[in-house]
Amino acid sequence: MRLSPDTFLKYQLDCHYFGLAVDLRDFTLLTEADLQRCTTGSVTICPSEVPVYHAQLMTCEGSLHFQSPDSFHLCRKDLLRHYRTPALIHHGSKWAYHFPEPRQVTIRCPQEKGRSSRTVSLVGSGLIHNASTCHISSQEVRTIPVLSRTAERNLDAPCCSCPTVFQRCLVTRLPS
Repeated sequence: MRLSPDTFLKYQLDCHYFGLAVDLRDFTLLTEADLQRCTTGSVTICPSEVPVYHAQLMTCEGSLHFQSPDSFHLCRKDLLRHYRTPALIHHGSKWAYHFPEPRQVTIRCPQEKGRSSRTVSLVGSGLIHNASTCHISSQEVRTIPVLSRTAERNLDAPCCSCPTVFQRCLVTRLPS
């Protein structure tokens, strides 16, 4: 959470994954180890080793997912002052980014005939879609391109978005 141009509030989470029932009434909190015991596909199915909570019970992670104003009081927080570090975090076919100041970012992606390349200006936080096999670089930070072959084939070009609200998923990685 941004408090000023260079001061942020970082929530401390015990569980970084949030599983939501299809009826939106129940949820579960999962650690990385819990999630690795799950079977993923179009729906993620996990062993019954973790408790299931009703949506009205507000935990820190639940309040963040449901965008409750109680998050501020329920969650442990760290204050990050003069935070100027850019970030690129890989998640599925997307890269989440944060650039505190405008930066020129080059995105190079493999194509059937060589590589395509484009340069964009990014500032703030957002997502770069369809970029799981792309190399992304700025002056301060870069990604390491995937070196192994992949069975996944995305024909869409990478695109950037700066969402104000993320869409809900059955299993969502919560921001740390």
